[in-house]
Amino acid sequence: MITFRLEGDLKERLKQVLHNEPLAVKRAVRKSILLLWRRSHDKTPAWRGDLRKATSWRVHGYRGVVYNNLNYAVAVHEGTAPHAVPARIWKDESSDFARWAREHGMTPFVLARHIKRKGTRAQPWMRKAFEHHRRDVVRIFEKHIDDALS
Repeated sequence: MITFRLEGDLKERLKQVLHNEPLAVKRAVRKSILLLWRRSHDKTPAWRGDLRKATSWRVHGYRGVVYNNLNYAVAVHEGTAPHAVPARIWKDESSDFARWAREHGMTPFVLARHIKRKGTRAQPWMRKAFEHHRRDVVRIFEKHIDDALS
């Protein structure tokens, strides 16, 4: 999980705004989460598009989350250590695994052997979206806090 925390003067001003104008903070959270979601959605690896379609967001109070609830999303995002792919998966010619291998110019057996030897590489689309917009999120909060305090 990637967590963003405000620090220093901005954090102190945020505390003031929370007491006087809590909606300003909620608007800043929502705007920031939407910005991060758009970037992560656009950068999600998309062979068939299932992973991209499952990237979503939500805001609860002063906390926002961009997430993907597909069971393999973490494995794609973080990569995997070397591991055996069960033969029933790579031998099934109609499986997504076999289709992906063929569409990328290899046999399912070769792909399974590669994963067993080297694992899979990380594709951290959400982390990259966060790093790309880190300063923008701070600016969003600064603007909403300044507007609320003035």
